[in-house]
This record gives sequence, C-alpha cells and structure tokens, in this order.
Amino acid sequence: MTDAALPEDTLPAPSEAGGGPRSALRALDALKKLAVSPDGLTLAELAKTMQVPKSSLHELLRALHHGGYIVNNRGQYQLGNGAITLANLLAGRDTLMAVAHPYLEALSAACDETSALSELNDDRHVVYRDFVQSRHPLQFRMATGQMAPIHCSSGGLAILAMRPEEERAAFISAGNAERYTKDTICTPDELEAAFAEVRATGIATTRNSMFEGVLAFASPVFDADGWPCAAIGVIGPSVRLAPNEAAIRAAVHDAAERLSRDLGARIAYPGAVDGSAA
Repeated sequence: MTDAALPEDTLPAPSEAGGGPRSALRALDALKKLAVSPDGLTLAELAKTMQVPKSSLHELLRALHHGGYIVNNRGQYQLGNGAITLANLLAGRDTLMAVAHPYLEALSAACDETSALSELNDDRHVVYRDFVQSRHPLQFRMATGQMAPIHCSSGGLAILAMRPEEERAAFISAGNAERYTKDTICTPDELEAAFAEVRATGIATTRNSMFEGVLAFASPVFDADGWPCAAIGVIGPSVRLAPNEAAIRAAVHDAAERLSRDLGARIAYPGAVDGSAA
C-alpha cells in the first residue's frame, strides 16, 4: 500500500468493514487534521499525526473520498466539496442564530409574548433553536433544543409548507401525525389545508394542537439561496393571544420577512404584511 493516488474512477465503493463509533470519530478527526493543512497530507503524514495504522486509515479515507468529503491530489489528501458544504451549513446555522436573536427580542417585546426560532430536526420533529420567554407568569415554557411534532408546531408547518412538494407528500403519506386534541391538525386534508394557508398568507397557525389553551403563529425564514431554513413565531395562552391575533400575525410575518432579507433571501415572500393572501 502506497501514498500514490488512484484514478478517481477506479476507487471502489467503501467496504462496511471497520465501521462503528471509533471509525466515525476517526473520520471526523481526519477531516479536522486536513482542515488545518491546506496543502494536504499524505497517508503516512496523516497516519502519524492521528497515531493510527496506515492500513485502517486507508480504508477510512476511501470512504471519505467516496462520499466527496476529501480528494486525493497526487498523493496529498485534501478537503473535498462535501466537507466544504458541511462547513458552510454549520457556519450558516451560526449566522442564523446570531442574526435571528434580535428579531426574537423585538418580536417578544412587540407582542408581549414568548417568541421562538425553530428548525426541522428530522422528518417528524421540529426543534426550538432559540427563544425569548414571555414576562407573564402564565406562559408556554420551552427550552433550547426542545422538540415537538412537526404537525403540532406552527413553526414546523411553516417550514414544511415551503419545502418541495415531494417532501410534504412524504410527510403526509407517512401517517405519523398523531392526534392530541380535537383541534390537532393531523388528517391529510387538514395538513394540505394548513400548508396551502402558509403558502398563501405566509403564516402558520396552531390552536390547541398538543395542549388545550395554547395558540401559536409562525412564518417561514428563507436563507440566501431561497431555502426555507427556519421559522420565527409567537406562542402563548389563547386567552391573551386571541384578542390580539391580527396584530400578532402582522408582527410575526414582518419579522420573518425582514429576517429573511437580512439572511440574503431575494425571493418574493409569501403573503401580505397583515397576513392576508397576496
């Protein structure tokens, strides 16, 4: 086994041998070592700095190469497009959090309620990435990293409504939308109607979705590529939000549109400022 590069089209698909947690950690370690070595490292150099056998490292590098995370440039391993894309996505998340927090603060102050920033966590759940809690003793409590079913979250509905049609269809056909109350949006017709409302107005609404007496509004947030990456919204007791629904919907819509613009989005934002159809 040598450090010589193999032609790209002759590299075999990685085997399943040597997998598991240790290989996953070694793969991440290899990417970190290459990230601080812009000129690249040979197999021998990488094995020495990682203190692992060349034989096992070579198979790991094949897997990373097959996935596009590294390239072999005449025996020098360097980061590939896959690793660069991953780095950009992680950097984008940090940018989102930094740019969004002032909007959460302003939205919470304007509506006098809890504001939240959410993202899709997987094909069934939304996760709350950041929030500003209401000053009221009676409030909907949440924590950073807390998850909720997509169909029970105004943020989850807002994001998924703007994703590609096949993604929405897959969610509906999976049949995972459990009913928690009589008002839970969970049937195919109810979900289709909720998604259509978001695309028309730019706002998703959930009433008593998981818990009686809780009302929430959210609007999708788009990144510089026009991708619906998150949602920003307000959640709280229906007894306080319902009388001010029109003003809260307008504030949520405006915050999401302006946040999207700050993130570089140049798309036609859905809906009008007052939440009515555009």
